[in-house]
Amino acid sequence: MLMKKSSLVQLEKVWIDEIELKESPAGANPDIRIDMDFEPMLAKVGGKELKAIQIKVDINKNIKNPKIRGRLKITGAFSLGEDAGKDEEERIRNLVITGLNILYGMARGLVFQRVSSVDPAYRVLPVIDLRDLINKKTSELAGESEEEV
Repeated sequence: MLMKKSSLVQLEKVWIDEIELKESPAGANPDIRIDMDFEPMLAKVGGKELKAIQIKVDINKNIKNPKIRGRLKITGAFSLGEDAGKDEEERIRNLVITGLNILYGMARGLVFQRVSSVDPAYRVLPVIDLRDLINKKTSELAGESEEEV
């Protein structure tokens, strides 16, 4: 028997802050370039303050004549289970990894659904390795903390 076990990180609420997509089925450039960033934040949900992440995804920002171009901002508020980590650093790391995967998955689905005039082969956003993005952002945030001291 399969038992349902909830994830250590639960999406409690999501906001589509911005979605701007332009499609050009006749576009000569089928490549898809993703520029992505994220911001950790706090969000009020049902009177509780939860940890949140906002992702910003630019699609083909500086590419000439693409089949699709756009920008999305999506914010997700998350709750963390008791087993999400043994200390706060591990809990935050699990939140960021899981939260980014959930929110980027939503972005991929929104683009695929909304850009319906472009052949499906050219409207699927690529799977990306989020570790580089997380490491870059962690370094940026650490640098900001050192500057404030």
